[in-house]
Amino acid sequence: MNSASKTGNQSSEPIRLRQLSPAQLPLAKRFYKQANYRCSYDRKSHIFALDQAQTMLACVQFDRNDQYRFLRAMVVHPLYRQQGLGRLLLAELKPYLKQQPCYCLPFNHLRNFYERAGFVVLEDESLPPIIKEKLQNYRRQRKKLLAMGLLIEI
Repeated sequence: MNSASKTGNQSSEPIRLRQLSPAQLPLAKRFYKQANYRCSYDRKSHIFALDQAQTMLACVQFDRNDQYRFLRAMVVHPLYRQQGLGRLLLAELKPYLKQQPCYCLPFNHLRNFYERAGFVVLEDESLPPIIKEKLQNYRRQRKKLLAMGLLIEI
C-alpha cells in the first residue's frame, strides 16, 4: 500500500504506508517512545506506519483474531500533528479495515475524527467480551472512552 500524498511538512518525498514485520517491532517501540506514548506490544499484532523520507510520521497497531480487529495505539508524532496524517492513515488502511469488523476505544474528544472515518458509536453490550472488559477496566481508571466500531457489510 503506497500513497503519493503529501502533508504540510516541507519534504518532497511521498508519504508511504507500510506494514511492519515482527522483526521491525523495535522501530515501532522507538516511535512510540519518541512520541511520548506508552503501550504494550504483541508480536502477533499487525503494525502499520506512515513514513516519509525515512521518518516515521504515524503508527497504529491492530490486535486481531478470527472474528475482528481491535485498533489501538494510533499515534501521529507530535511534530507532525494537525496535518491530516491520522485521516490519511485510516484512509490508506480502508482495504485492510474492510476485511473484518474493527473496534476501537478512543477518547471521547476523538469521536468526530473516527466518525469521519466511518466508525460508529456502539453500545458496550455489542462489544466482543475481551474488548468490553478492556473498556470497563479503562473506565474504572476514570478514562473517558467510547466504544466504536467499523462494521463490514455482509
